[in-house]
Amino acid sequence: MTLLTTQFKQIADAAVPLTQELIVLDESQASLRQWQSSIHSGYLRILETVAIRMAFLLGGIIIVLVLSELSQKAIFRYVRDVRKRHQLLLLRRIVTVILMAIVLAMGFVSEFASLATFAGFITAGIALALQTVIVSVAAYFFLIGRHGVKVGDRITVSGVTGDVIDVGLVRLSLMELGGAGSDLHSTGRVVVFSNSVIFQAAPFFKQIPGTGYVWHEVVVKLERGADYTLAEGKLLEAVNSVYSQYRESLEQQHQTLEGMFSVPVSTPSPQARLQLGEDRLDLVIRYPVVLHRETEIDNQVAKKVVETIENLPDLKAAVGGPTIRPTAKS
Repeated sequence: MTLLTTQFKQIADAAVPLTQELIVLDESQASLRQWQSSIHSGYLRILETVAIRMAFLLGGIIIVLVLSELSQKAIFRYVRDVRKRHQLLLLRRIVTVILMAIVLAMGFVSEFASLATFAGFITAGIALALQTVIVSVAAYFFLIGRHGVKVGDRITVSGVTGDVIDVGLVRLSLMELGGAGSDLHSTGRVVVFSNSVIFQAAPFFKQIPGTGYVWHEVVVKLERGADYTLAEGKLLEAVNSVYSQYRESLEQQHQTLEGMFSVPVSTPSPQARLQLGEDRLDLVIRYPVVLHRETEIDNQVAKKVVETIENLPDLKAAVGGPTIRPTAKS
């Protein structure tokens, strides 16, 4: 009897802990099944969220691309002016890039606060690293404005005179012109300036919008006792005979100029005046010349003036050798 009791106690001491372990095991299995179910549901929610974000992202990209393509077709269809078309196409590319960046940012960033912080740091870094480029891009919109610079214009930047051959987003390219006086010719070099040059202290000269002429002048030294009235009348008549060949085109430019500005501007035409120096008296005749034809017109004026002087003995005795020069550097 004692032996049986002892065995029962031994079995009971071993069975009770095993029962408790079974209970704990069942509870652990239930917890694991619950966690597994929760993780599976979480995976499904994440996949659903990712799928929705990807759908919105792809949809936004498609919308931006479609709008970009439609705007390009509209520009080519309705805008006939080549310069305006180039400007609108450039603006279209900039807007497309900005919208694409916004769509990508909204697609990959879940919290607006994080996006704002990230954008702030990125903007500050870009502004510091690309300061000159940003200023050049801003200057580009000044250059292509209503009274801005276009291809073919003659400008002077930092002492360099040239004809504009390209107005880019960040740089301005000129075909350099060199020579003395009115004899300007291509040097065979292209000069490139950053667009930001218009914000610098260096002078920037360009033609008046809608015009394509500059002023030159014939200077004749008058001898003592000369007939000033005769010299002025004959030489002015000689210059006018050359000017009459292209008068009509300059008058049309002047009409265009009057329609653009409210400031009164006199019609370009040859003008004569006497210029008193320290020990001499000069007759100066100013006349407009068409850009890109300066040498041709100056040659005609020089020949006509010399011919007039040689054919009139009284005039030949009253004046010295004539010279031609620009009133300002072209």
